Amino acid sequence: MHSTQDKALHLEGDPNPSAAPTSTCAPRKMPKSIPVSKQLASAKALRKCSDLEKAIATTALIFRNSSDSDAKLEKATAKDLLQTQFRNFAEPCEDSRRSWPPAKLEESTLSRHWII
Repeated sequence: MHSTQDKALHLEGDPNPSAAPTSTCAPRKMPKSIPVSKQLASAKALRKCSDLEKAIATTALIFRNSSDSDAKLEKATAKDLLQTQFRNFAEPCEDSRRSWPPAKLEESTLSRHWII
């Protein structure tokens, strides 16, 4: 026979299964997306930042837009995102090392790399 204290400990550590929700398909509240104008305003604030800071901010923005309602990404998606942003950050650095003085980047190249 169990004492009252043992029963109380058992109830604290093991919730009553009948108290659990019966439906696992309960609708979740989807987060509201950030308007593009607000995203661009944030990006304009990055104009004085370094290229690395811009790459990290771009990665964070893309992560937020690509993640699910729980702010999670699949491992492969996260890996692709990080590799793409690193390549986009590293390519202009490699180009500037190849030629001196640094070559001026074309508008299309800049728009491909940054969201500004």
